Amino acid sequence: MLMRQKDEEKRSKAWTIIMLVSSVLIILGIVFFITKVVVGNPLEGEWYSKANGYHLEVEDDNEVTLQGIFNGTHMEIDLKYTIDKSEKVISIKPNAESYADATEDSKGEITPGELDELLADFTVSYNYSLENDTLTLTEREYGEQYIFTRIEK
Repeated sequence: MLMRQKDEEKRSKAWTIIMLVSSVLIILGIVFFITKVVVGNPLEGEWYSKANGYHLEVEDDNEVTLQGIFNGTHMEIDLKYTIDKSEKVISIKPNAESYADATEDSKGEITPGELDELLADFTVSYNYSLENDTLTLTEREYGEQYIFTRIEK
């Protein structure tokens, strides 16, 4: 009888430890997903627009890389952005250092002024809408839209 009681105590202790560990893991999982949803950037990732051939890579450090053909030249330009998740607004701003690199890479085909003019339509504020794997950027002033599809890695 004494032996049976000791086995029961061991099982009870083991069950308590298992329940404690599983509860902690569940709580950590919930906290991870909540912080990912609330704190994470919903636009982070790679996007492609079939309509104009733009390729966007939105990074978490407030940088976006835009690739496309501008004035007949394939270019890759790093831009800065700010995002307001509550208002669903993204503001894309020029990055002077990247502009200088891009014009240098074009071997004189595009001047900084021409590049600024080419990207003037893109470096503005947009309302964004995210549905499944489709990102729609709607220019706030005139309503021009860019539609992008997420590129899966």
